[in-house]
Amino acid sequence: GGQRAWTLPVQVLACPRGQVFSGSSLQCERCPPGTAEQGGACVRFHANLGVIVPLTWEVGGPVESWALPWAAVAALATYHVNHKVETLVPRARELLPADFRLIVDIKDSQALPTVAVGHAVQWNEQGTHAVIGSYRSAVTGPLALAASIEATPLIVWAASASSLADRSVYPTLSRTNIHDGSFAKQLVRSLQALGWNRAAIVYLDDEWGRGFSQNFGSAATEEGMEILISADFALGSAADTEVAVSRVGSTGARVILLVAYGNEVLNVYAAAKKLDLLADYLWVIPFDIDLQAVASGSADQEATRAGMVGWISCFPDPMYDNRMAWFQEQLASAPRHHLNHSGLEGLLGDGPGVCDSYCPFMYDAVWTVAIAVGRVGVAEDGSVDKAALLKAIREVEFEGASRQVRYDSSGERDESETPVILKNARAITTDDGRRAAGVAMVETWQWWPGESGGLKRVGGDENAPVWPGGGAPTWTVPPDRIICPLGTVLSQLSLECEACPPGTRPVISPLDNHPSCVNCPAGTHSFSAGPGELAVCQLCQPGSAAEEGAAECTLCPAGSAADAPGQERCTACPPGSAASERGQELCSPCGQASFQNATASTACRSCPAGMVTVAPNSRDEAACVCPVGSYLDGDDSRRCRQCKALWTTRDKGARSAGECELKDSTRSMIIAAAVCGTAVPCALLAAYHAMKSRVRKAEAELQRAMDSEMKRRLDAAMATLRDMNHSMVLLSSAYFLRVPAAKLRGLHETLRNEGMLVFLDCHEQIVEFKRAGTEILFFSYEWLSFQQPGPNDVQLAAMRAAALTFDRECKARGRELFIWLDIVSIPQISPALKDLAVNSLYAYASCADHMVIIAPDSRHANTGHVANLDTAASRVWLRAEQVSHMAHAGISSLHVQTQDSLEPVPAEWLSRVAPIFDGDMTCCRLQHPSAGRCDKEKLMTPILGLYYDLRCKALRGELCAERTAVLDHLVKHKHDVFPATFEYVHAGERQRRELFGDIISRADKHLEGNDDDQTWRARGASIDHDAAHNGPGGDPAIHQMLATLTLNQNGNGTFRQNKERIANSRAAMLGRGSGGLAAWMSSFTSSFAGSISAARRRTSEEHPRPASPVATSGGHGVSAARADKRASVTASSDIVSTVSMPEARLMGGGRGEVGVV
Repeated sequence: GGQRAWTLPVQVLACPRGQVFSGSSLQCERCPPGTAEQGGACVRFHANLGVIVPLTWEVGGPVESWALPWAAVAALATYHVNHKVETLVPRARELLPADFRLIVDIKDSQALPTVAVGHAVQWNEQGTHAVIGSYRSAVTGPLALAASIEATPLIVWAASASSLADRSVYPTLSRTNIHDGSFAKQLVRSLQALGWNRAAIVYLDDEWGRGFSQNFGSAATEEGMEILISADFALGSAADTEVAVSRVGSTGARVILLVAYGNEVLNVYAAAKKLDLLADYLWVIPFDIDLQAVASGSADQEATRAGMVGWISCFPDPMYDNRMAWFQEQLASAPRHHLNHSGLEGLLGDGPGVCDSYCPFMYDAVWTVAIAVGRVGVAEDGSVDKAALLKAIREVEFEGASRQVRYDSSGERDESETPVILKNARAITTDDGRRAAGVAMVETWQWWPGESGGLKRVGGDENAPVWPGGGAPTWTVPPDRIICPLGTVLSQLSLECEACPPGTRPVISPLDNHPSCVNCPAGTHSFSAGPGELAVCQLCQPGSAAEEGAAECTLCPAGSAADAPGQERCTACPPGSAASERGQELCSPCGQASFQNATASTACRSCPAGMVTVAPNSRDEAACVCPVGSYLDGDDSRRCRQCKALWTTRDKGARSAGECELKDSTRSMIIAAAVCGTAVPCALLAAYHAMKSRVRKAEAELQRAMDSEMKRRLDAAMATLRDMNHSMVLLSSAYFLRVPAAKLRGLHETLRNEGMLVFLDCHEQIVEFKRAGTEILFFSYEWLSFQQPGPNDVQLAAMRAAALTFDRECKARGRELFIWLDIVSIPQISPALKDLAVNSLYAYASCADHMVIIAPDSRHANTGHVANLDTAASRVWLRAEQVSHMAHAGISSLHVQTQDSLEPVPAEWLSRVAPIFDGDMTCCRLQHPSAGRCDKEKLMTPILGLYYDLRCKALRGELCAERTAVLDHLVKHKHDVFPATFEYVHAGERQRRELFGDIISRADKHLEGNDDDQTWRARGASIDHDAAHNGPGGDPAIHQMLATLTLNQNGNGTFRQNKERIANSRAAMLGRGSGGLAAWMSSFTSSFAGSISAARRRTSEEHPRPASPVATSGGHGVSAARADKRASVTASSDIVSTVSMPEARLMGGGRGEVGVV
């Protein structure tokens, strides 16, 4: 009765479950795809969506205010989808079915991959259709892998790592934001448009940080921007952060890209402030960051905000032209109940907060899923075809909050309409303008991609940027800092780096870390360095001199000399001497027949014919007198007459014939003839005993001299370990970990002048220093550049990694770590001080508690040769440092730092480095261009001391097991470790030079015999004495023996050869028999006495012997061991005599004439 139609009532049919009655066909039909029968009608099921947001950044921590807006935007987008609100998506009603509903489950990931993966697994079990997340790339990667297990599509709204674009790894991932590979290229171009072509990178070592730094570096290389360094730091490590920032600061880069977020930005700021890298340094952060919120985590918020003024935040953002402000209004005006979704209960009491550039991407991610599910539909059981859903997601296109949303076939967002926004941090001042109340990020530039794009300024002069340091707003861009490599200097004319001119050397200024060139000190020179070389001030050799700033040393002119290296000027020859040629080390004394009364003479003046001078170095003609055996002719004061036959004068300078007297030899022969009846037998016997006695004495003196020389050399060797010629200089690890590399390369003098070094002047101070709670770490490494002193960037990073490890271990033990590093601990300007410190190197190494070999994989900057642990093990100086350290601390305190890890050296390391002198040396490679001593010869003394010290301590039982093992290895392989000779090459000519000689075997005999020096001397002398009777004869041998009494002044005399000559000489004399003595006697009496006296005088002058406990007579000492001994001397089978030692003193007193009993 209510209807006004003649339509007859239709019979209602009862349809089976899953079907509904169709009014058009009057039949039961199945519901269309994407719908299901519910209450007799076809309706669409709700789409289920999981959203992951990092609301907190630690377990149990507070909700971060800057993260809350992302969750609020997801809730707002859900409300708009369910109610078809077209405020931000104009075609919402066309894009979604009328009865579509979306259910969103918002979860907190706590910024942890494990938590995010746990949510994904739970959603997979519940049949969730799609997932949105996450913020960090390090979280998104594992999340995408977990989602792909059930082929669940994942929509990313913030994670931008380019590694996530690999669909073979992340097949179900799509993104509403721009990935880093594209963004990095646009960022490089925008910075270049601002005038910067040099930059450094410091990045957080996570998925996003590594990826973006690599993307930026690749883009910079492609676009022609120079990246000076790329340094990483670990999440949450303030010490690691400081090391990375100091490495970046060491390059002098003015533009620094900081790839970090949240509290890590605050840690980097703190390190930059500590290292004075804020004013005049531009920090660029490649994402939308609220520095006001970041600074709120600082203890001094006001100072932090003021220090961040001028920083730049840049990011791809479609919300230009105040669109973000409009979007923020939509979020803020949304009714609170619209946002009360699962996961947000009770969190929005103070409102959703302020959005950043990622909010629109989150909004459009929710709409992307909704539109795609609406097109694919939901099955009767509530499931969806996920393969079809993934395809539909990547085909979605709509006008959304982030403007036109469009994806490519792999699911990446189309970037063509998305500019890069650059915001400049400006100070917000109080009303009176006196102090900073905060910092605001102000949009200042836009970089548009494409041919018609480019850098566009936002606003006019009122929106001018503020640069770091608080300078007045200006459009002038800070210029690139031009950093010249060490060894070059910036030319103020060409603004290019030019090599230091001759006569100068490179240094790093302690004020601004700039390289500069300073004059070489007096006594040194430097020539213009060629390509790949570093100008070094070198000492002038003896015979030359140089004033300050000299390009080359000048040879001393004739008439002058320079007797030592490093002279500023040559010294004029004094009267009594002369220098006939240029470049002489010493002025030659005038001889016995010449004199010179002037200075700076090139030749001496001759005495009148037949006259000699009283002594060498005579300064006046009055010193010219008649020689022995002549007297001054009274008629002519410049003429000498000879005394008559068999007569002579006692000395030079006789002035009359009355001073002539009978020769002593003639007188002795007359007396002998009167006493013996015949002169020959008595003279022979006397001469024989005199000669034998003197030979024994000469041999004893030679032996004492040889023993004294060996002791002197051993004492000198021990002194290199015991005595420090220069202070041990250390740097605290805390300062080492943060000081810029440029300041380290300013060398010892820079840090010394700043008071950053600790000087320990003796071993006692070092002991007290360690007792005060410190440990010393010694770095052993090879230099890999001719221009840059010290470690390169790779080596320095390895050093800091090792220092950080040891520093933590020391702090755990309640101790403090100090560093020994050559460029810091050894003076570099003064060659004299440098030599003193280098000579103390082995004392330093022995005092270290730890030694680390720095051997990351690297290359020589000039030669390109590979450098690694193998090359480090081949260097002589490094081997010497390491063996010295192992000899005093054992092998367990020696470690190797590579680019990957810090490990103890392998067990076979000692056998690898113990043959020290078989390694490589630069001076040998260059073939000793100055023809000076090889560094191996300089190194011999401390290595000898090291061995002798170990042997002595082993005999006293003072060695631990590790040090004993080191000594055992050295003893077992002594011929390899202590070679007797080595090959010296100069200008292609090769020669064998003595290195250790037989000093090792002699020292071993000394130690194996007795530690008492006197006992050893007596035993050694007797052994040599007995052995001397067994050599072969030979007539000239005695003169050869005399020539060996003067030892090599360089301390490298071959003792074994000297002993053999003594043995041969005595055998030559004693093996003749009676027949040869008479013929030999005539020549002997005239030459032997004077020769042996001269030899003894030279020996006593060069090698003073200790005072004998037995009285002497006539200037000849007798050892205590022989004072009461009677010696049987056999001259031949038929001439035998026994004479007591006191009676054997039959020679004349002091003048050398032969006497008789």
